[in-house]
Amino acid sequence: MLLSSLTPSYQWLDTPDALDAACEQVADAAVIALDTEFFRENTFFPVPALIQFTAGEEAYLIDPVAVPCTDKFRALLQNSAIKLLHACSEDLEVFQLWAGVLPEPLIDTQVVQGFLGENAGMGYQKLVEFWVGETLPKEETRSNWLLRPLSPAQCHYAALDVIYLLKVWTLQAEKLAMLGRREWVDTECASLIELAGRSVDNDQQWYTRQRQLWRLTPRQMEAYRLMTTWREGETRRRNLPRNWLISDKLLFAIAEKMPSNRFELAEVEGIKPMLIKKRATHCWQW
Repeated sequence: MLLSSLTPSYQWLDTPDALDAACEQVADAAVIALDTEFFRENTFFPVPALIQFTAGEEAYLIDPVAVPCTDKFRALLQNSAIKLLHACSEDLEVFQLWAGVLPEPLIDTQVVQGFLGENAGMGYQKLVEFWVGETLPKEETRSNWLLRPLSPAQCHYAALDVIYLLKVWTLQAEKLAMLGRREWVDTECASLIELAGRSVDNDQQWYTRQRQLWRLTPRQMEAYRLMTTWREGETRRRNLPRNWLISDKLLFAIAEKMPSNRFELAEVEGIKPMLIKKRATHCWQW
């Protein structure tokens, strides 16, 4: 694979006027690629650090630390253009938190990849290699996106993420049309938007994100649903990362074992005594 040699063109947007002017530049686009960078080390809610969008070869980098979302950007997120994202679940949380609306109609290129018969969990860099034959730089993936000013390397990385997203979708869309599966993708992506909110109803649907549900009996699945619903509400209320309370992996293991008392719960791999003391009552609500 060739390392990408593209030097992206981008604009830094840190005022409402600059953001609105950029929205006008892409207002008539048929497809808009989006991405976000955020901080989420010790909170349930993501802290928006950067929002990127493009409709061509120039990327726009919004500084959400400096500028609030404007009405024009909200309108852009919900106009008739396709909004492209990759592995969108956390990005949707950022948009809902910062903009108060979700980007739709949505196409998630990771979802598309699954419907094309490829690896449904393919990461973005692998996706670009697969379709475009180029390797994106990885050095800035874990950098501090809240630091100001961002380095040129960070800005290049962020701009390339959305520019290449358009290139990938162009190729994916051709194959999707050839296979006649576009309607499947639209339906699945619409469901992602429906599940993206943080209401109690959506908490009750968190369990559907687990890809190993097929391993559970109906009773085990209901137990897993109840535990994830409780976990979502509790971590949001306390603004804590999910894994600080209890991870999906551990909740799934508990659902598989279906312990009926503290002693059986203690036998589940990964369970610690403090967890049994504080959270055991939430592990047999079935």
